[in-house]
Amino acid sequence: ALLLLAGCGGIGPAPPLPVPFGAGGPPGIDYRVVLEGEGLTRALADRLREVLETARGDLPPPPNRVVLLRRGQADLDRLRAALRAQGYYDGRAAVRLEEETGAPPVAAEGADREEETTAVPRARYRLVFTVEPGPLYRFGRRRVTVVGPSYGFRPPSPGRLGLKEGKPALAERILSAEAQLLRVARNAGHGTAKLGRRRVVVDHRTRLVEVELAIAPGPVRSFGAIRFEGARGIEEEFLKRRIRFRPGDRFDPRRVARARSLLVSSGLFSAVQVTVATEPDATGAIPVTFRLTPRKPRSIGGAVGMHSDRGPGGRVFFQHRNLFGGGENLRLEARGNRDLASAGAQLRVPEFLRPAQALVVAADYLDERSDAFSSRSLAVTGTIERELDERLKIGFGGRFRLADVRDKTQDGPRRNEWFRLLSVPVSLSYDRSDSLFDPTQGTRITAAAEPFQDLADAGIRFLRAKYAQTVYLRLHRRPRLVLALRGAYGTILGVERVRIPADERFYAGGGGSIRGIRFQMAGPRNADGDPLGGRSLLEGSIELRFRPFEKLGLVAFLDGGSAFTAVVPDFEEETPRFGAGLGIRYATPVGPLRVDIARALKRNADVDDPFQLYISLGQAF
Repeated sequence: ALLLLAGCGGIGPAPPLPVPFGAGGPPGIDYRVVLEGEGLTRALADRLREVLETARGDLPPPPNRVVLLRRGQADLDRLRAALRAQGYYDGRAAVRLEEETGAPPVAAEGADREEETTAVPRARYRLVFTVEPGPLYRFGRRRVTVVGPSYGFRPPSPGRLGLKEGKPALAERILSAEAQLLRVARNAGHGTAKLGRRRVVVDHRTRLVEVELAIAPGPVRSFGAIRFEGARGIEEEFLKRRIRFRPGDRFDPRRVARARSLLVSSGLFSAVQVTVATEPDATGAIPVTFRLTPRKPRSIGGAVGMHSDRGPGGRVFFQHRNLFGGGENLRLEARGNRDLASAGAQLRVPEFLRPAQALVVAADYLDERSDAFSSRSLAVTGTIERELDERLKIGFGGRFRLADVRDKTQDGPRRNEWFRLLSVPVSLSYDRSDSLFDPTQGTRITAAAEPFQDLADAGIRFLRAKYAQTVYLRLHRRPRLVLALRGAYGTILGVERVRIPADERFYAGGGGSIRGIRFQMAGPRNADGDPLGGRSLLEGSIELRFRPFEKLGLVAFLDGGSAFTAVVPDFEEETPRFGAGLGIRYATPVGPLRVDIARALKRNADVDDPFQLYISLGQAF
């Protein structure tokens, strides 16, 4: 029986070798390494090169031909092991040293007694590896057996572990199957499961590899004592609710990993280490210890940005992440630009009444001015947020907003109005992207609905709803190329447009909507060219993100859409507008710095600027 221990690689067509790679140089002898042989695929050749280059590591250049040849001979066993790991069990490898002519003369280094002149022709050598991989072996019979009592554990089939009959017999697949087998057992509660002896038999006559994996599952275990170390100033009861499992629950390493992620996401700790006991305690349970390094609870910060249609802007904030000792997060923030000033306070109480649930209370003041309206408002909101799983969240609550709104597009009594709006916001969010700040694959969905009632006017009752989704497709890994797509749809039901407060209508255009189009200028306008706002919204974006360097990236984008007077988009009434442009992204620890320049397609000289510039932190979507 042969045991396969390492190796990986793919199979594919490749041009004939030799292909030179690697080189030596002063103070040792001058040489280069060549790999040649019939039947070598490109993928296999690349893998063998990696083996040779890794073996050399930081070795100094060889001082003479003897040392060079000895190193080459030592590499042969590594090449043969790599061939077996890739499924080539009849592979052969040999090495020879050849002298090349035509090298320029150099001064003698004094390393070799035979060279005593001050200038001699320097010899250059070729260390040639000849590799014949032979036929590719494939998986034949495969089995998974249970050692000792099964304790109710039913192992997955070899095929589900990735060992499929007729596939190339790669060592990597066997090792991966073993790791997955152990993971399946432990995820099923067998916390002390151990792998048995692996058996791999190579049949050189049939060129098939027989594999037998074994596992000793042991009994189903439960969580034992849970300890927290280093949690100064943080209530242990909060930590127990945060990790979402208790002593006596069935052991599951996925819940441990999730608990660590939840502790990190609380923002209370700079480091979280988890130790799971390798042996059960006296009761047969498995203890878990969390070693926590708290971060400072208070922080202040700020940011600045620039949108050419709204001018420079910025924000400052103060945050206390552990106000009362139970992870309560208080955030005070003020922001502003040429057309907007706001200030607000938000208190978030995690694990409220039950795990995976938070209470969010907020108060906000907003003073906003645009071509469509000017508005001053004060709002108080209370929301319950519930995590249905680690990707899906829902929210519901109540909100009261007192607003003084001046509709610049109206004349008469509705030009200036006070609104006393009571609403019940309901939301849903789903995030399957791979990064919060700079995603490369996955999707995000947000949906919100909010029924309003004006307490001062019973006739003003409406429902505002919006759905948005982004999709990220990684087209190429290195250099990174990502296609990002965004779509949004909104509608307002219940009353005609003029009775909807102007600052609650839908508008399109601007940096967060349609780049290249002036803020709020994609949609219905009055005779003076001022935006009226709409009862429906349709937007879309496509962005190609290319990062040829580690920190620097380039983007090209096309945005489009409009607001509409009707409750559903009517393209005969309003033609969607489009903007296109280019951008630069510079990676930072808190997300990419974004600089975009965009221009309206079919530019309206009376409304649109020649171009729009946007500078901010984070991707556009």
